[in-house]
Amino acid sequence: MKAKRGFLPLVLFALLLLAPACALADEAVIENDAFILAIDRETLSLTLTEKESGEVFRSGPDSEAVAGNAAWKGFLSSTLSIEYTADTSNSAQRVDVQSAETVIGCEMTADGADFAVDFTGLGQRLTVKLRLHEDGLSIAVPGDSIEEYGATQLCGLYLLPCFGATRLDEEAGYMLVPEAAGAIIRFSDGRGVGNTPYAKRIYGGNVGVDRSVSARLNRPAEEITMPVYGMAYTDRARAFLAVVEAGEEAAELLAYPAGVITEYNWAAARFILRESYIRQTTRTMGLPARETGAYLRDMSVRFYLLKGDEADYAGMARKYRALLEARGALRTVDARYRPRLDFLGAETEAFLLWDQLVTMTTFRDAREILADALSAGLTPPLINYRGWLSGGLSRNYGSGSVSLERRLGSRGELAALRDDVEAAGGQFCLELDPVQANPNRMYNMRLDIVRSIGQTVAVVPTGKDLYPNMYYLTPLRTGRVLADYADSYAADFPGLALATLPDTLYSYYSAGRNHTRGDTRASYEAALDGLSGMRLALKNPLAAYYPYMAAYLDLPLNCTSYSFLSAEVPFLPMVLSGHVPYWGSWNNFDSNQRRQMLKLVEYGAFPSFLITAEEVQKLVNTNSSDVFTAQWDVMRDTVLSCDEELRAVHAAIGGRVMTDHTLIGGEGAQVRFGDDVTLIVNYADRPLRVGRTEVPALGYVLLEGGKAP
Repeated sequence: MKAKRGFLPLVLFALLLLAPACALADEAVIENDAFILAIDRETLSLTLTEKESGEVFRSGPDSEAVAGNAAWKGFLSSTLSIEYTADTSNSAQRVDVQSAETVIGCEMTADGADFAVDFTGLGQRLTVKLRLHEDGLSIAVPGDSIEEYGATQLCGLYLLPCFGATRLDEEAGYMLVPEAAGAIIRFSDGRGVGNTPYAKRIYGGNVGVDRSVSARLNRPAEEITMPVYGMAYTDRARAFLAVVEAGEEAAELLAYPAGVITEYNWAAARFILRESYIRQTTRTMGLPARETGAYLRDMSVRFYLLKGDEADYAGMARKYRALLEARGALRTVDARYRPRLDFLGAETEAFLLWDQLVTMTTFRDAREILADALSAGLTPPLINYRGWLSGGLSRNYGSGSVSLERRLGSRGELAALRDDVEAAGGQFCLELDPVQANPNRMYNMRLDIVRSIGQTVAVVPTGKDLYPNMYYLTPLRTGRVLADYADSYAADFPGLALATLPDTLYSYYSAGRNHTRGDTRASYEAALDGLSGMRLALKNPLAAYYPYMAAYLDLPLNCTSYSFLSAEVPFLPMVLSGHVPYWGSWNNFDSNQRRQMLKLVEYGAFPSFLITAEEVQKLVNTNSSDVFTAQWDVMRDTVLSCDEELRAVHAAIGGRVMTDHTLIGGEGAQVRFGDDVTLIVNYADRPLRVGRTEVPALGYVLLEGGKAP
């Protein structure tokens, strides 16, 4: 008995020594020269520790510290969350690996770990791949790993949704969202933010689901064209840029300031696997439904950790630009300063029982305007000619015809205009919209026109009286239109400006099945591949189409007026600058012309104008009825003065890359181009002092030769 009593303390002591080893066995630990990644094998919660400094990034806050209901506790703390529907319900429910009934298996790899996650209570199984990189980490779910073996249907999933989340304003910083050209949402104290988060689809709305999309009015809501987001922690000079590297064509970006449902600031991508739509039951009524088949594809997000001077939105832009450069997705082309003049050739108006042509600018008119502008000192411009096809701008949509409108002139006269532009040192483009379709034309509605996944015709409201709606051509028809254009014009008119296609993706129903936005993207990319050798100017293009782009048209200079957006930032211009020339939208219609000019200066963007030879009153009964000033005789002085001012700015910038950008309170910004040009812009109606430099009200100062403010 004495021997046994002496043995017990030894056993207890041994168990205490083994306890840490047992705890470590519950963690998967991966290490490289820069980071240590530790992953809990049971919950998948992780920490990413920076070796040099000891800075730690977590997959989310500790669930024990999260106030609120169990669903949000688990979501905020989890590496993986899924959405599903059960039985006949269309309403999705969300669960996570911490709160749901799961079985998790782990297989270590050289640079990470693969986790087989089985939601046994739901009958959903998938693999999560976590990888450690020298500049951060990535998380992915391969499409072929998803298995639905139960009665539920997988609708969506989140990968590391609350990575780097912060509580209230305990830490200074902000979230970056790619709204328009870029915006930040400062970490919130939870007061006055409302109850609505930032939520938008990456790559814009989906007309194949929404039955109709928002009207294309003067100020539509801006879309997300880049699959990125980020968070910056200003006090500790750390940040991350998250890039949705796969599956982004059917994903939504969410950004929740603290105070919107929870006390945490977080941003994430939500991957959509089954769309919700309206199933038509009668001609005028329908019921909510979900797709029966899931869009299974690879889905991944990569987190790039930034520190020091790189740990802000400018550093995020520099990182994204470097990634695009490394992939060969960002071309370097002639980016010399040029103003852009869009000539409107012809439109259509209703006349008795039919439509009639409204001629606004003939080819000869355009040559005369160009000659006048050049003689008055206009910088050799980019000329984009729209409404040149038979029937005029709106009437031609969907016709499939690439024939010239003869009342504008002959092909020889069009070629003479091109020659005049190029001889002066400018560039020339013809504009084509191969997607929109005028509903007043005859179509094979099953083969030519996009039908939603609810099997109704997809409608795009225009907000105009003559043609209040437009259809979309199917990707097959769009490809044929582009091929016909290439056959007819590529040799003589290699400059092509594409509208609608560059910023449009949709799901659709055809040939007895649903087609995904990924299918549409693949079809469009194949069509663009057929235009190789042409100089493509793309209107507000999705990042997926950057490899095809020689010019960026209609870069958005302003964000949608959401109250929780703290500031607009030039994330997109920083990415493009020094590589591809970019123009803003038409300057004709801005109510605050001076502010718009300052925005062009700050963003390094070129000006754009819509120009006609005829007075715009002729357009009042057309689908261009919102054009209230465009006639050259009226716009001449505005165009010339704007060009003179911006020409001087860009003579100093000289095509340099925008290397840095700093907000100055709510009044201005300091921009760096290359290593030696600094631009300070003042939006206030009083002078602004920066260092030793005084910037005039509603003005700017250029500092060359590396001079400091």
